[in-house]
Order: sequence, then C-alpha cells, then structure tokens
Amino acid sequence: MSKNDAPSFGNYTLGGVLTYNVNRIVGVEAEVTGSLGVSQDLTFRGSTRNIKSPNSLNYTGNVVLSVPTHASVVPYATVGLGGLTMFERGALGINSTDTFLTGNVGGGLKWYAPNNRWGLRGDYRFTYLRGKNDAPAFFGRDDRYGHRVYAGVIINAIR
Repeated sequence: MSKNDAPSFGNYTLGGVLTYNVNRIVGVEAEVTGSLGVSQDLTFRGSTRNIKSPNSLNYTGNVVLSVPTHASVVPYATVGLGGLTMFERGALGINSTDTFLTGNVGGGLKWYAPNNRWGLRGDYRFTYLRGKNDAPAFFGRDDRYGHRVYAGVIINAIR
C-alpha cells in the first residue's frame, strides 16, 4: 500500500503539557493528547462509508532549550520522542490496539506577563511517525510526517 492509498481523516484532539524547568535554559516536558473519533465519510478500499474514525492517544517526552534572555519574550527549541496508540475500531479493520513510535522537533516563543505567574506560548513542531509492516491497512504502513502549530496558556505554579 502506498501513502496515497491511506485514507485521510479528521478527529477532535484535546491535550495538555506539563513542563519542569531545570534552570533558565533546560526544561523537560511531558505532553499528552487524546483524539476523539468523529463520524465522517471515509473512503477506504474503494468504497465510501460514513463511519467513526479511530480514537487515539499521543504521549511525548520533550527536552526544551530556552535562550536565556532578560526580557518577557523567550525563544526556545525542542526535541522529543513518544508514542501514538490507536485504539481498536473493528468496522475499519482495526482489530486491536496498536502503538507507533513518534518523534518531533521544533521551537517557538514564550511570553511572560510582568508578574511572571502566567504567559502565552506559540509553538511549531515537525512530527514523525514510524510506520509498521503489521499495522492495520486503514492507518497505512508507511512512515508519516506532519506539521503542528499550536498556542497555549502558561501558568507558573512554582516560582
């Protein structure tokens, strides 16, 4: 199966990130997101049906390297490894829960309010998912690449 044979589908994704800054330059973060399958027209194996896409769970550990500035805006770079677990959806030929290796690299900007208790964050990631020869045909068996852009609110629980 080629990459063009794998179906395209959309899901709603919710998630969060918890970061621990070792010092002003190095931080580590744990990221967890869950995708909730939605009913949609999916073309697979030559036919189109309205069916619910699979649910998934994505979890990643990242190292964050921040540029030490004395300003409220802090640029950073990040790299991480993790996994994507796709849950069983028999109607799509996904007969078991399967996990794939993922990786990411990217960066962004953090802005902190004057009191340093909260801020905003904008982030770009180039993501990679390693395919598996025994993966369900619905998901595709080739490596996949993607781009992710997101924004978030920073809450400093400990100063």
